[in-house]
Amino acid sequence: DRPQNACLSSRVVTGIPVTVETLSRVEAAERYVRSLGFKVLRVRHHGEKAVVEVGADEIGRFDEAPNLVQLIRSHLSALGYSEVTIDPRGYRRGSAVKPGEAVAAGSAVNAELTIHEDKAAPASVPPAEEVGA
Repeated sequence: DRPQNACLSSRVVTGIPVTVETLSRVEAAERYVRSLGFKVLRVRHHGEKAVVEVGADEIGRFDEAPNLVQLIRSHLSALGYSEVTIDPRGYRRGSAVKPGEAVAAGSAVNAELTIHEDKAAPASVPPAEEVGA
């Protein structure tokens, strides 16, 4: 029952530009945390802050091996994050959305992104009448 491996842009909190550099940093951070044996995880990008979410059944590993927190903080700091936290609530789908913001199906937040050198733009979506809706 692993969560889908969603697009990396879903790890970037709403309102922060999605760039190639940002996605590369998130990907490297997740690769490292996964190398520590975590199976369900997300690294949420909040600008200079990274929030690490692991599966609810894996949270206890931090109590069993407290050095894991320091290893993760050290590695993610080396990737450029000035603050690294472990979310004690674990992985939650859609938690990159700021509190109080709803994400409706088909909204611009859910649109496929085209990544450019330093910014992202929503992919072109044809009007409903052109796709037979």
